[in-house]
Amino acid sequence: AVSFLYFMDHNLNCAPLCGRPECDHQNADCDALIDTLGIYYHKDHLYYISTKEFGKRGVYQMSLTGQDRRLVQSLEFLNAYESYGLSTKKCGPYLVVNYEAPDISIGNNQVVYLVSLDNDEPPTCIFGELGEEDTTSYTPWTAKYPWLFVLGAKTEHGYEVWGYNVETQERSLIFNFWSMNLMDVYA
Repeated sequence: AVSFLYFMDHNLNCAPLCGRPECDHQNADCDALIDTLGIYYHKDHLYYISTKEFGKRGVYQMSLTGQDRRLVQSLEFLNAYESYGLSTKKCGPYLVVNYEAPDISIGNNQVVYLVSLDNDEPPTCIFGELGEEDTTSYTPWTAKYPWLFVLGAKTEHGYEVWGYNVETQERSLIFNFWSMNLMDVYA
């Protein structure tokens, strides 16, 4: 979603996050204008995923003033379909990208990728793979570094619950069948 990014100081005063004093913050040239659903802080920079910026879908980095934007990681898997569902979470030095392809006929249509913010290694698919025989759709549930917890939809009434350690890249099945009723209590 295209919107303006604002900075809020300790007195709760807000201003567009734009590093250009001459900007009136009313047009597409403003540094505060951003096309993303989420923004994350990591090592003195802001990171976000955009599907339209500079014509490439990927992870972008910018300074804390909203300037010096650059593509740091291309997300080629986003180019497979024109429309899709996308959500992100941060888990330590990683962005967790949940990608939902619109075509269920390809098999597993909801997968989870891990994208490093510290190096340029390609994104790693950690749950699911588009086109797999397994029809489980995976969704990141919550993250507490170094752990990421992922739900795998097995039936309309139950989930697998997985733990994934982003440091060791090992995953463990925590619950084989978690009832929806329990999820309502713990969510």
